[in-house]
Amino acid sequence: MLPPVLRLKNEPEKLAPFVTVGKRTCLGCGGKKPRRSLLRFVAVAGVLVSDAKLRLPGRGVYCCRLSSCLSKIVGRKRRLSAVLRQELTDYRAVSALLEKSLDRPGEFGSGHEGRLF
Repeated sequence: MLPPVLRLKNEPEKLAPFVTVGKRTCLGCGGKKPRRSLLRFVAVAGVLVSDAKLRLPGRGVYCCRLSSCLSKIVGRKRRLSAVLRQELTDYRAVSALLEKSLDRPGEFGSGHEGRLF
């Protein structure tokens, strides 16, 4: 049970609405956003894998759903290996998502041209 909130006289007891939202940093732009709004990638045996359900074990890397951030990650392979703490040999997961976003420019309307979904 959550601790009660300080209350004034003659006011009924209320419980504290205490909900924390996990924030993560995008490796592409450096912005901090809620965990659920970012893409997660995990290294499995040297291969970068997209973790859509945010459940795969191991050290992960987060990225915005913008094609500009994904292209920055593809360009920062050494930084990606350092953050994941293992040498990567295959970056197909990031490249596939980047190609998918570039194949459909403007599908999401103005202001969201580079957004994946």
